[in-house]
Amino acid sequence: MNNLTISPESLETEYAVIGAMMLDNQALIKALDILPSSDCFTNPSNQILFRTLQKMSADGVQIDTITLAKALKKEGLYQMAGGATQLGFLASKISTASYVEIHARILLEQFIRTKLNQVVTEALSKSLNEKEDVFEVAEFVQKSISDVMTNNFKSNDLTMQERIELERENRLRKIKNGGAGISTGCKVLDSLTGGFVPTDFWVLGGRPGSGKTSWMTTAIKNLSMAGIPVGVVSLEMNGEQITQRILSNISDVEAIKLRNSNTLTDADLKRLTHYEGIVAKLPILISDPATIRVQSIRTKAHIWKRKFGIQVLFVDYLQKISGSNVNFKNINRDQEMGEVSSTLKAIAKELGITVVCLSSLNREVEKRSDKIPQLSDIRESGNIESDADQVLFLMRPEYYGLTGNFLVDNQEYPVDGLAVGSLAKNRHGSVGEFPMRFENKIMRFSDYQSGQSFGFTQYPKQIASSGLKEFDAF
Repeated sequence: MNNLTISPESLETEYAVIGAMMLDNQALIKALDILPSSDCFTNPSNQILFRTLQKMSADGVQIDTITLAKALKKEGLYQMAGGATQLGFLASKISTASYVEIHARILLEQFIRTKLNQVVTEALSKSLNEKEDVFEVAEFVQKSISDVMTNNFKSNDLTMQERIELERENRLRKIKNGGAGISTGCKVLDSLTGGFVPTDFWVLGGRPGSGKTSWMTTAIKNLSMAGIPVGVVSLEMNGEQITQRILSNISDVEAIKLRNSNTLTDADLKRLTHYEGIVAKLPILISDPATIRVQSIRTKAHIWKRKFGIQVLFVDYLQKISGSNVNFKNINRDQEMGEVSSTLKAIAKELGITVVCLSSLNREVEKRSDKIPQLSDIRESGNIESDADQVLFLMRPEYYGLTGNFLVDNQEYPVDGLAVGSLAKNRHGSVGEFPMRFENKIMRFSDYQSGQSFGFTQYPKQIASSGLKEFDAF
């Protein structure tokens, strides 16, 4: 139902838009590109006219007052739209279609404002009702506002010529930047995927002890050290623990010493003092709620993108996120996970960022001799496999007590400090396995061949001059 307030000014704007759409085909296209539906109009006859013009445009019908009248009569809507009097009024009222974009945006703004007012009014009513769960009310507000904004902005539909020009621009940018996306810090993984590409949704899976969180904190450290703003939503570890992991990763001070503190040496304390000043300046945002619904992550991501310009969002972890439906009796867990994964993918596309979500795996992995995970091992998978652009699994042979050598991509490697990365899905290229090193004491991953911590060849001047390279080869 449309509850827009009718005013003389809004009616005049509506007449201007409808008249321009009747007068000029380019104006028609511009208006249809801005206005999502006839609900943006308050006057019932204008709503009918907009829908009819929309259908005529889709059918490729040349539009003038005669063809419009014919289309209205065919649908039995001629008199409801105002008949000859209204069509004549609109045709004579508009002499130019030059301002159709301005007028259409005014209508869109009025419509969105009214929808937001409706959300606020309903939210106020709910919040004053003590029988309503306040957290469910907050979720209602977040989802409703997100729906208003998502459903009422038209996508940028482009012609092939425009897309070719955009592709050319992107190709030149990739050549200049050395790749399609931001480096993951792992050279082999970058060669397979192009790095963290905007709009991509990654799933990072592994059994407990495989190193998922350590891989995440290694990536967070390296991205932020390169001046790339990163957001982290962690339901697994609190902010203090993540900070300790990053500090251990960058300073080489053992993680267990940081956690316990009473075994820190003078040398450790000196290193920590040095690196705390560096870590404090890194562009990392951490949220560590005990529970969260996926719409709250969406809202938070939009705020972080707008205020801080995040380029990569890490979420730890998938199975701890709730869907937006508060009545869990009506949906199963796979359906809920399907909503969560599709929303995370939508966040990546909406904001033009990479979303990396950690995921737990079921016990089927343990039954295999090589312990390498498969896509079917993702717990409560829902639509995760189809939504994800990349699925990366981690496995550490040492964790399973394996000894000797381990076969990775047809080559044997000693299991001591070995971590196996298995790219099980890659929407943009090939899949495969590759070796990495894992330094358990400082929770850090590194390239296997060079032994260097995942990282970049260059850092911002303020980082490079901080003394970092004295301790770490990036």
